[in-house]
Amino acid sequence: MKIGNVVVLKIRNGTEVEEYKSKVLEMEKDSFCIDIPQNIRTLKSNTLPKGVTIELTYLTIEGNVFEFNTKVIGKRNTGIHMLELYYPSKENHKKIQRRQFVRVNVPVDIAIHCPNNMFSAFVTHTEDISAGGVAAFVPNNIEVKPEMVIDVWIALLFNSGEFKYIKFPSKIIRVLQREEYSQNIITIEFTDMNKTDRQLLIRYCFEKQLQLRDKLL
Repeated sequence: MKIGNVVVLKIRNGTEVEEYKSKVLEMEKDSFCIDIPQNIRTLKSNTLPKGVTIELTYLTIEGNVFEFNTKVIGKRNTGIHMLELYYPSKENHKKIQRRQFVRVNVPVDIAIHCPNNMFSAFVTHTEDISAGGVAAFVPNNIEVKPEMVIDVWIALLFNSGEFKYIKFPSKIIRVLQREEYSQNIITIEFTDMNKTDRQLLIRYCFEKQLQLRDKLL
């Protein structure tokens, strides 16, 4: 774990679970500091009591996800209000396999444009989304083919209420027919994205995967 990593804190109280998000601000050998956590449900920033046990999940800048158990040591103020937590040895960090986070089955609003004007722009939604591309529904009046170059605009709404609208140069990989759907589905690969946009997409998929996983627990 490094300074700048996004973390999700999960606190269990019987059958109830409260989740918070934060960011790593300082690192030491046996402890680390985060900014005051924000409750994902209420969007309020709250300090946590000393000694409370936390299930922490963190996302590295490379897009890997790890989990470990920790507890609150106390507060720290060096001009910035922070929360100090116990930092366990690396052997106690459990890596969540990236394939578990690669593709998330959630509907996300997108707009698809063709720079070569081979079809009219249209608005649709995804069947699933990942940091590398999406699968999306295509209106029956739109004719698309594999290898077509397109631009994909994606509307990302994060748990915090933050909204981002991002453009990804892309290409169509496959056109699929599914018996359960009245529309075809296209699989799309993002061919170019800057580091900031990629990290936003990884963060979005990370949040959604945690939500879906918790629904199954």
